[in-house]
Amino acid sequence: MTDNTTNEFKNVAADFRKMQEQFRDPVVIGALLNAVSEERTATNLILKEINAKLERMEARINALETRKTPDDFPIPEVDGDIYDFVKKKGVVCAADVQKKFSYKGKNAASARLNGMFRQGLLEKKQVGKRVFFSAKGDVKK
Repeated sequence: MTDNTTNEFKNVAADFRKMQEQFRDPVVIGALLNAVSEERTATNLILKEINAKLERMEARINALETRKTPDDFPIPEVDGDIYDFVKKKGVVCAADVQKKFSYKGKNAASARLNGMFRQGLLEKKQVGKRVFFSAKGDVKK
C-alpha cells in the first residue's frame, strides 16, 4: 500500500473507533432514536395524506363508474318528445325546440335542453353565440 492509502485507512479506522465510542454514550443513542422517531412521524403524516387523496380519487372513480346512463331511468313525457325530436334532427338549438313545441320564448326551450344536458341525455356544443344539442343514447320514457 502507498503512504496515501495507508493514511486514508488509518483515518477511516480512527473515525470508526470514534463513532463506536459515541454509540456507547446513551445520550447519543437517545438523540438518534429521537431523530428516527420524528422522521417516522413525518413519514406517517405524508402517507396519511396520500391515502386520503387516493380514497377521494377512488370515490370519484366509483361515482363515475356507477353514474346513471340515459338508459337507466325514465324521463318526463315532454323530455321524451324533445329527445326524440333531437335524435331525429341530429342537432338542434333552443329556437328549433321553441318552434316545434310552441314555447313562447327561447328561454323555456333552452332551460329544458340544458336540464336534459345536465341529466346526461344530451351533448352540448357552443358555436359562437348559439348552443347546439345532440342526443347521447336511447332513454326510457
